[in-house]
Amino acid sequence: MADSRARPAPLAKGGLLGSAADLLSDPLNTLLEGYHAYGGIVRFRIGPPGSPEIHGVSGPAALQHILVSNAANYRKDDRLYDAVRHVVGDSLLTNQDELWTRQKKLIHPLFTARQVNGYVPQMSALVARMAARWRRDAPATVDLHAEMNELTLRVLCAVMFGGEAEEIIQVIADDWPTVGEAVAHRAFSAVRLPDAWPTPRARRLAGARRRLFGACDQLIGARRGRPAGSRAPDLLDLLLKATGADGALSDEEVREQLVVFLVGGYDTTATTLAYAFHHLGSRPGLQRRVKQEAERLPRSGTSLDAAALPDLRYTGMVLKETLRLYPAAPVFGRNAVRADTVAGVHVPAGAQLLISPWVLHRDPGLWPDPGVFDPDRFAHGDDEARHSLAWLPFGAGPRLCIGRHFSLAEATVALATLVREFAFTCDATALTAPTVRPVLMPTSPMIATISPHP
Repeated sequence: MADSRARPAPLAKGGLLGSAADLLSDPLNTLLEGYHAYGGIVRFRIGPPGSPEIHGVSGPAALQHILVSNAANYRKDDRLYDAVRHVVGDSLLTNQDELWTRQKKLIHPLFTARQVNGYVPQMSALVARMAARWRRDAPATVDLHAEMNELTLRVLCAVMFGGEAEEIIQVIADDWPTVGEAVAHRAFSAVRLPDAWPTPRARRLAGARRRLFGACDQLIGARRGRPAGSRAPDLLDLLLKATGADGALSDEEVREQLVVFLVGGYDTTATTLAYAFHHLGSRPGLQRRVKQEAERLPRSGTSLDAAALPDLRYTGMVLKETLRLYPAAPVFGRNAVRADTVAGVHVPAGAQLLISPWVLHRDPGLWPDPGVFDPDRFAHGDDEARHSLAWLPFGAGPRLCIGRHFSLAEATVALATLVREFAFTCDATALTAPTVRPVLMPTSPMIATISPHP
């Protein structure tokens, strides 16, 4: 409840358009600087005086209140989720109330840890295929982000579409960057032009959506009513078969889920892996520990079994530290339904909140030397001593990311397999600051030299 004695959040200084230009061009540093200058909750004006404001929020206690304790008061009606909804349609990511509850009941069983373990053989086979290509070309210089984008896109499409994955892979690779850029631009722009205005951005987005949606619709239409036969069902089969008390998903709902799985499941894991490999490539001692751990596991060729994943503890620590420094979803939003008091600050009804794991994970009060890559932060005991919301790469509360098991399993298989087979060498000084599109994205190639182990 709101406390009449609570103070308003301080307003960040800005130019004529407030903080709109800064949030659009460099949202991560703008939010981080606002936190250092004003504290855990700060207002950013999006436009000239009188324009809407965004409350940037950090700090585990505030986030516990917003995402868990009083989650019903904070809805996905904010600028960021409105942009996702506007550009790619409704889905489990953006839906709310009864529709979200219905879809979660139908979709959640497809992403439990047990179900994800069934996808591990496909993940492992595609990683092994990439390793075979690298061995043919090695020693070689590669762009880690480009390579991981190709890998995670192929993994996701294989799990989603099975043998028909090739039909859609190129469409996604060509058109998703346009879609992602459109979401980020709409979320942080002070002025939103009507879609009907034939600007170059609007025309690019219309073409990208037409091709992406059309490819998904074509696969759904061809698959609807066609039995899987002897092949194992893929995620599209399972979505089409999912039935609850309120019936099955419509073709449009299935397409919307597929698109958001693509949005949330391929760029995100690719970025995590690229940064993990880059840090290991500049820290030979850490790389050696991952390799030694992977070498102790039983294997068949280059494949890892799902049962072996829990034994890759240090590999998991590397991925957790990567997600701390480079959370794939570095910002996400909420909208306050009723006035509230959060960490002693007044949050008015209708306030737009921008929650930033990027800022939270750089809080020196939670993470000593927060800019240092140190997987041992997640050693047994140290992890339990921190606030449960000090590490927030997948959200928290009722809207905890449904794809977290899939992402971590895929990343673990790829990191352990490829480090076991290859030595990575990277220049630590060549790493540039990332940006938001709307997930975390590097702004330049991430170069590594790879050499097969003898």
